[in-house]
Amino acid sequence: MATNKVQIKNIVVDFDRAEINKDGSIETLEPKLAAVLHILCKANGAIVSQQTLMDKVWGDVVVTPNTLQRCITQLRKLLGDDAKQQHMIKTHPKLGYSMAAPLLPYNELKPAVTPSHNKWIVLITALLFSALIMFWPASPTYPNLTKSAPVTLDGRNIMAITLSHQGDFMVFSRENNKQHQLVIQNTKTAQQTILADNLWIQGQLAVSPDDKIISFGLLTRFEKHKCVQLVNLEIVSRKITPLTGCSEGFAHSPVWLSNNSLAYINTGTDHLSQINVFNEKLQQPQLLSERYFATSQLFYSETNHTLGWLSDGKIWYTKWQNQQQKWTQSDSKELPKALKQASHASWFNQDTLLITDNNTLFWLHNFQLVKQQSLPLSSQILTIESDAMQHRFLLLQSRLDSSVNKRQFNQDMSFTDSMVSPSIYKEWKGKFQPDGDNIAFLSDRTGTSQIWLSGNPEQQLSHQLEDVTDFLWLNTHQHILISNQTLWVLNSAQQAHKLATEFVPLRLYQSIDGNILMSVLIKDKPTLITFNVNSGQYQKLLTTEVSWAQRINNTLLTADVNGNLSKFVDGKMQPITALPDLIIQSDFIVQNAFVYLQDKQLNVWRYDPVNELADVIGYYDENAMFMSDFNAHSVEMLSDNQQSETREAVWLSASPAN
Repeated sequence: MATNKVQIKNIVVDFDRAEINKDGSIETLEPKLAAVLHILCKANGAIVSQQTLMDKVWGDVVVTPNTLQRCITQLRKLLGDDAKQQHMIKTHPKLGYSMAAPLLPYNELKPAVTPSHNKWIVLITALLFSALIMFWPASPTYPNLTKSAPVTLDGRNIMAITLSHQGDFMVFSRENNKQHQLVIQNTKTAQQTILADNLWIQGQLAVSPDDKIISFGLLTRFEKHKCVQLVNLEIVSRKITPLTGCSEGFAHSPVWLSNNSLAYINTGTDHLSQINVFNEKLQQPQLLSERYFATSQLFYSETNHTLGWLSDGKIWYTKWQNQQQKWTQSDSKELPKALKQASHASWFNQDTLLITDNNTLFWLHNFQLVKQQSLPLSSQILTIESDAMQHRFLLLQSRLDSSVNKRQFNQDMSFTDSMVSPSIYKEWKGKFQPDGDNIAFLSDRTGTSQIWLSGNPEQQLSHQLEDVTDFLWLNTHQHILISNQTLWVLNSAQQAHKLATEFVPLRLYQSIDGNILMSVLIKDKPTLITFNVNSGQYQKLLTTEVSWAQRINNTLLTADVNGNLSKFVDGKMQPITALPDLIIQSDFIVQNAFVYLQDKQLNVWRYDPVNELADVIGYYDENAMFMSDFNAHSVEMLSDNQQSETREAVWLSASPAN
């Protein structure tokens, strides 16, 4: 009788008996632990999302991700693993978990076979194996993507990119003097040729099947109005020919269906789109979809003649019927939960789609999710194409960079700016160290957002946590933080201790002597509270949603989601007379009984809410947009400085699947 066992290194797991045998020492698995481990083992190294695990193991019982995390912690302990090593079970931030160790089917010891029987067994086994190879249908395999390399080195933003059908060149549009250049680049020599300059290209690019024409949406002006026309550019002559007029909506993001026809997206002023087909013989567009979609990209398979697009959390598709010479009525398939917000897809082969979401690649075979891989990138994937001839993939990735800026104000309203621990990664939420000289901030330079400390060199403070979403200094050496909807205290030894709470933490505003002013969810209702770290007790202040808050003794100041400032004294709302009718730009900070804040008119105010006095002490600009802390003693402001978007194309090598 077949046994339901698996071997993980020196450990044998018997799922039928719910037991772990580690070098002869047997421990019993609790049912939920066994169920979680069984699902991870069946995935055989593929990532299993938190939601999938909770749905399959707990069913209709409502549990939080913390329950699953405790299971993972217990399993790691039983397997001789921990959150730092992760050599048995790996955490994929925001994605889920996977088995990191190789899995083998466990074979029980059998009685020795006599030599006379060996040759017959070998012969029969060989025949059976040959028959399996001949008649058993091969399972589809999907490569792993590794080793990224940049496509260009000039540092200019690439807005759209596509490969030729033969794979010997690529075409991309890049920023150039606030407009776009259209460039062709040899994939072997990297030699570039500018095809056209001073363009405004809208959406995706497409190369014709014979690799002679490039199609795209070109932004122009028609009777003082903006217009996006579908155009063809002949690679040899550089001639641009319009295919659509200016009165037919915004035509963009084409895909070629044959050498004389292409499909494209036609978007109206309401941002809803229809799918059209342009045939060069007919010289006019034809409507392919009756209904409207919120989509920005098409994908077409020349093998199975299927045109698809993503919209409303679904894959929509239509097929060309050659005998009837028409397209089928568009149909749809639901996307997996993890892909409801995805916007880009491409065909890997006639049955398999590649869909990207952030930095994760999903493989769908016959519209069913079969594999997902977190790519070695810290950016969002915009597009992906397969270069099968060279066993690699072409990706366009994007990231919005930010940095922490420190601005020191002078008495004459002038200021001096400096960057805090600048890097090529994202830094934000800078906080001055109480009674110290350093600055703590969040950074994604290790792949997840963690707390770092400025200095030479910088020091990473939080390690074994998933993304840190918010934090405050508790004192000179400790922090309170939110990670995975849980409160943690990070001590001076960089050890994180979880705080048990009756609420879900959302944001941290202020820390005074161990009392934290914060927003939480209590029974799904947004609530402003003060929470004592030592006692674990909390006090409700407001049962409403606020975007920021600070306290000065019995005075509470809040900002709503629209940036309107309110003042409460002993729980009762009081008028604000010292400030004009202003809108708050960002967070505001209390220091020495004063409130320091930014308004939408680029002013930095010092406000005394007790005596209702206020004055402007400085100004901010695009280099210091969003205040995150203020030091009244040195008159310095920390702010998040939003940098411009970086878009670059990279090659990812494809290696055989494990």
